Amino acid sequence: MAERRAFLWLKNAGFDVRRAGNRKMYFRVNHSGRTVDYTLVGRADYLTDDLIVEVKASRPKARYMLPYLAQLNLYMLMYEVDNGILLFGDGTFLKVRRSDFIIRQSLSYFAELAEHIRKLELPDGEPAFCNGCPFRGLY
Repeated sequence: MAERRAFLWLKNAGFDVRRAGNRKMYFRVNHSGRTVDYTLVGRADYLTDDLIVEVKASRPKARYMLPYLAQLNLYMLMYEVDNGILLFGDGTFLKVRRSDFIIRQSLSYFAELAEHIRKLELPDGEPAFCNGCPFRGLY
């Protein structure tokens, strides 16, 4: 969904949205017996006082739903809100309540990914998820 179209869709649906600013959070995660410090940086597409909206340009694809949910949950953590919406290019949307389980799983995933990057080795997984990664040249 084009950015302007998404903004108009949200306004017409009654959401008082604004563009979100960049956020940065520092984390210490215990993973596999190691303490890992890292910084989470990002910017949600839109926000209200109590809602994060993340816009995805294409129709929802089942294989991307978990990463989409993880991203939205991390944004909800960063902006300190409990509710979010995934808005897809075809006009469908999914309302989401923040899940601490998904957040813990996401942070653990990134701690494991950071370890693979430090060792310059590929993690096991779905190659399609690597398309947006700046480290995809490793494989």
